[in-house]
Amino acid sequence: MDRTETAALLARLDAVRGLSGREEAVGEAIGKEMEGLFDEAGHDRLGNRLFTRRGRRGGPTVLLAAHMDEIGFLVSGIDEGGFVHFVPVGFHDERLLQNQMLRIDTASGAVYGVTGAGDPPYEHKGEHPETPRMGEIVLDIGARSREEAEAMGVCPGDPVLNAREGRLLGTRVFTGRAVDTRAGCAAMIGAMRLLAEAQLPATVVACASVQEELGAKGIGAVGARMKPDIALALDVCPAVTDGRIPGGSIPHTRARIVQGGGPAVQIYDWSPGSLLGHAVSPRLYGRLLNTARRRRIPHQAEVTLDCETDAAVLAPAGVLAGGISIPCRYLHSAAGTVDIGDVYYAAVLTAEFIKSLSDPL
Repeated sequence: MDRTETAALLARLDAVRGLSGREEAVGEAIGKEMEGLFDEAGHDRLGNRLFTRRGRRGGPTVLLAAHMDEIGFLVSGIDEGGFVHFVPVGFHDERLLQNQMLRIDTASGAVYGVTGAGDPPYEHKGEHPETPRMGEIVLDIGARSREEAEAMGVCPGDPVLNAREGRLLGTRVFTGRAVDTRAGCAAMIGAMRLLAEAQLPATVVACASVQEELGAKGIGAVGARMKPDIALALDVCPAVTDGRIPGGSIPHTRARIVQGGGPAVQIYDWSPGSLLGHAVSPRLYGRLLNTARRRRIPHQAEVTLDCETDAAVLAPAGVLAGGISIPCRYLHSAAGTVDIGDVYYAAVLTAEFIKSLSDPL
């Protein structure tokens, strides 16, 4: 597993469509990527995919958690003029919703449309009209009536995702529709590949979880049922440039984590809005930091607010939980970016940490 293979893996995963609650196709794709890397595999009723590699008898069990779902929308109705209305699945910035190409996955195939709302911009010259709210934005699929839209196969409950394709920017950065979720999946698969020939001191369960964007429901069920000794959430965190998020300032409450600086070891995260947070045990983050230093793996420390990873949900189940985060720009948009090297080194750090468990944590 090297950077070239990491980039190709991330591109394949980003191309698969998997709205939160509709992750089946992503689970199948991850299953194919995991072939030959596990002793047993299975899934639960929610759709979480689990791949187990057995380690030394009596050793700890380590859960690797990478959520595979992405944000999007669900069709909520069609009006008399044939415009499709939709509701959000997961958090969206309403400023980013206008003038986007979206794809509805209907029972009979894909239907494309563009989003719009309100008057044309030239009617507001010199003014700054307010950003339309979610309920004011509609999807124009080219239909002239509700009947015509229904004849195209569109109906309430159909999943809707951005139609943008992933691609490399230069030679190091990948941008994609679902990169802020599939980067963690790529790191998890990469770690399992790096461990393929190793004699493991711990049993490793790699979980591609569902419905993280709707409150981490998938991994919560896995943690409560499995009760692993240790868990690592492999996800993304906000990346900055020269102390700023591109296009805006960054509050002092956010960590100065840079894209291309290596994966970030989670130390503390809390969301004042949801009151969901987690203080990682120094035993766990200390081992991760020491492993990175000893193996000369590029890394950063993550002390931040409002990141909300699966680690915060796993800890209440009595699990020693932490995280390895991949710096990502433009989260929760169709143009998120990650550095391929950060994804690769997240996989390396995960694998080396598991090998280090020959010494008890």
